[in-house]
Amino acid sequence: MHLFNYLRQTNWFQQQSFNKATKDERAKLEEKYPVGNYPQFPDLCVYRDPSTGFYYKLNTTWSGVWASAMAQGKTDENMPPVSKFFDVNQRIKTVPAIAAPTLAPAPTLAPAIPAIPTAPAIAGSLLSITDHLFASLLSQPSSGGLAALIPDLNPVPSAALAPVPLQIPLRTHAQHLHPP
Repeated sequence: MHLFNYLRQTNWFQQQSFNKATKDERAKLEEKYPVGNYPQFPDLCVYRDPSTGFYYKLNTTWSGVWASAMAQGKTDENMPPVSKFFDVNQRIKTVPAIAAPTLAPAPTLAPAIPAIPTAPAIAGSLLSITDHLFASLLSQPSSGGLAALIPDLNPVPSAALAPVPLQIPLRTHAQHLHPP
């Protein structure tokens, strides 16, 4: 057990020494490839090879290998070293699709209310189909107007009548249920 602790402690010191020696190179990599630099990988540091289009995650191990090669003058922050860590088999094999950006919804404007609803099947209309039929008969003198509804009524001849636009007041749901 004593040997195991010694080896673990030695490994820790080696790691600290390595991190100190490659600190500047790691900083360059972290600046160039920050977490979320590609929207497909919002929680990862990622390098994309421009010649192949392959993505490689830059975790502690991968960035350490790259930083070490930079410290030795073998490469720079634009091109990873020739290494098994940046081999085609180590690429990210499943690239998620980029989610479409969500736009803020446009402000909702109150719809203009026509004087006479055009269709009785409008959802939420407070006018019944009977109201629409009655309004239709009244607005068309050639159909007989009120005389079609009340046979004993003797209306003025239709030639003397000028068409008058009918205004039917619309009420809100609350006004309909509880009239003033």
